[in-house]
Amino acid sequence: MQGCDQRCTFCIVPDTRGEERSRGIADIVAECRQLVAQGVKEITLLGQIVTSYGKRGWSSSFSLSGLSSLSDTLKRELQPSPFVQLLDAVHEIEGLERIRFTAPHPKGYGDDLIEAYARLPKLVESAHLPVQSGSDRV
Repeated sequence: MQGCDQRCTFCIVPDTRGEERSRGIADIVAECRQLVAQGVKEITLLGQIVTSYGKRGWSSSFSLSGLSSLSDTLKRELQPSPFVQLLDAVHEIEGLERIRFTAPHPKGYGDDLIEAYARLPKLVESAHLPVQSGSDRV
């Protein structure tokens, strides 16, 4: 993904790179498959706030629509985030050994992402948390 929708007072990314934009899962998986076919063993998913992947204009391939007894709010809570759906799709690529991602934001670590660390053996067990401060003292 590119861009950022945050407006941190000390950051110029939204003004220089624009609003968040995410590529589709199929496009990313196709590129990853091509790289793996060329011998790549590790993929790093990258974005200004990578855990915000797919939040703008997202149409999910994962559906809970058949569960009509669930409220819309509960369906949203149960559905994996678009980022976790991307991790799941990339994880399925034969021959890929490791998946990393950078740079997340702590607010993107929902229960579904934490659970993905336990469920997806190719997802490297590390968490890059970039820390910034607009304070000279800090």
